[in-house]
Amino acid sequence: EGVESLNSDKVSQTVVRIGALPTVEVEVVPRAVAMFAAGPLACRVHIESGPSGHLLAMLRDGKLDFSVGRLASPDVMKGLVFEHLYSEQLTFAVRPSHPLAKRAPLSVRDIEPYPVLLPPANAIIRPIVDSLFITAGVGKIKFEIETVSNSFARAYALENDAIWTISRSVVARDLEIGQLVALAVDTSATHGPVGITMRSDEQMSVTTAAMLDAVRRAATYVASRF
Repeated sequence: EGVESLNSDKVSQTVVRIGALPTVEVEVVPRAVAMFAAGPLACRVHIESGPSGHLLAMLRDGKLDFSVGRLASPDVMKGLVFEHLYSEQLTFAVRPSHPLAKRAPLSVRDIEPYPVLLPPANAIIRPIVDSLFITAGVGKIKFEIETVSNSFARAYALENDAIWTISRSVVARDLEIGQLVALAVDTSATHGPVGITMRSDEQMSVTTAAMLDAVRRAATYVASRF
């Protein structure tokens, strides 16, 4: 009984620290944490959200055990390794009453007259968005709103004729229930890898390994819905 008590105390003091980019903080990470919490190695979990640069800096400093999200550019991956889980593309999400919601097909240039919610300049997906706009010949957007906050972007898109540029998994549930609508714009060129970023010299604890396994299983489920 004394040994069991000591082991219980040790588990209660253990913390798994995860970095979650906006791409995965709505679907993959919540599902993974629930799976982990139901397992025998469940312990305290800390979720840190924010832009890629912030999370990678914390990962390098040992303040995170791993990070989940889109693959960062090669120039910032020194000393880190990436495990690919699935690929996804961006989407333009709007409220059902948006003037473009029922028009098809649409070109990227059709979004020009409307406010557009965009990831900030330091976000992983921003260069992908910019490349899509340049390739399509998009000129000046009527009004740009930069944010990493999914809750703000969702609320703003639901109350205004704004177009939310976001990874599809973030709005998958909203699209399923009809709260938001994906514009009929071809965004296949925005496909990108989503996965786990870790330190290359990391020695994983059994609890961290268990959480990693939960992330893999959650990602498999989420990817099957695309």
